[in-house]
Amino acid sequence: MSYVIYPKTKYVAKIKELSVLLGSKAYSPTTKYNVGGSDLGIPCYDDKRGKMYFWFGDTFREENLIGSDWRSNTVGISQCKDLSEGIVWDEFLCDDDGRAVEITNSEKTANDLCEEVTNIPTGAICIDGVHYMFYMSIAKWLPGIGWIVNYNGVMKSADGKHFTRCKDLYFTCANKEVATRLLGISDDDYEAHLHPGFAQVFPILANDGYVYLFGLEAGRHGGVKLARVKPCDIEDMRRYEYFLKDGSYLCGAEGRVRSANEDCEIVPPDVGEISVCYSRYLGKYVMTYLSDKLRSREIPGIVMRVSDNLTEWSEAELVLSYYDYYKLYGGFMHERLASDGGKKMYMLLSQWTSPRKRDHGYNVKLMEITLKK
Repeated sequence: MSYVIYPKTKYVAKIKELSVLLGSKAYSPTTKYNVGGSDLGIPCYDDKRGKMYFWFGDTFREENLIGSDWRSNTVGISQCKDLSEGIVWDEFLCDDDGRAVEITNSEKTANDLCEEVTNIPTGAICIDGVHYMFYMSIAKWLPGIGWIVNYNGVMKSADGKHFTRCKDLYFTCANKEVATRLLGISDDDYEAHLHPGFAQVFPILANDGYVYLFGLEAGRHGGVKLARVKPCDIEDMRRYEYFLKDGSYLCGAEGRVRSANEDCEIVPPDVGEISVCYSRYLGKYVMTYLSDKLRSREIPGIVMRVSDNLTEWSEAELVLSYYDYYKLYGGFMHERLASDGGKKMYMLLSQWTSPRKRDHGYNVKLMEITLKK
């Protein structure tokens, strides 16, 4: 029997658990790709090939635990023709042996060295068939607090299969000596790209034709900052415009510095793993993210906000809590992951671990969200 939740919110009528995405018990099993468990599943639609890419974080062969055959990130691909029961995988990007490959290779150094433990996807976008996957270079995990990010970089692919790093597209964030070594840049380059508020970047192509980049600082306890750029200029950071406290946008280095230093958050703390997409049914943009409530000690969970203009957002409403899914996080959606005229949207929900038998520790669930007006 399906697990159904009825949150007391303005825009969500109910949330139904459909299936787990990964491992032997998935609706479309992934064990043949050596994928037993992972997290995130950030969706990105390939507008040239008509397929959805799902970007996962740290991936392991074992199920329900952190195990062996560690890859910092993997990507599954699906046509997503019918999501009423689950996602059917067409393929994962794999090596010659059929094993899901790591797209951006991390050094995987020991956590206490504070160098580079892993590389985690934070958002992705496809423009005229060209993929841009944003990822954060994790220097160190800080249990119960968050993590340190060296930089946020971008992997690019023109064919949807082979990815290379965009050498001039990155935000530096912390750990200067390590970040300059990993990126192969000078101290001046580090300063010219410095913006800790974009340690985690989630991009979308909005209805006005701009690519908007929602930025978070490292961890889950900051607010959201905003930048935008025309799609044709996404690789030219000199063209990036940053949203400022007075409601204006300012281009280039001055805009970046002011955005980094000003209190110009469009959403206040605490924000983790942000997702933004457009809802055709609501006629509004929808933002979901984890609010872990560490400071207020309120119930942590996935919250939702809506907006008409991407800068002014409604009050946060709790749609899924730790009581529903222990150690939940993520909550990624996409405009094209929808059915019934957009009334039903689909969310990728991660769960770190759980003592309950109905849950799958360290995996991703597909959730069906029925909206209401």
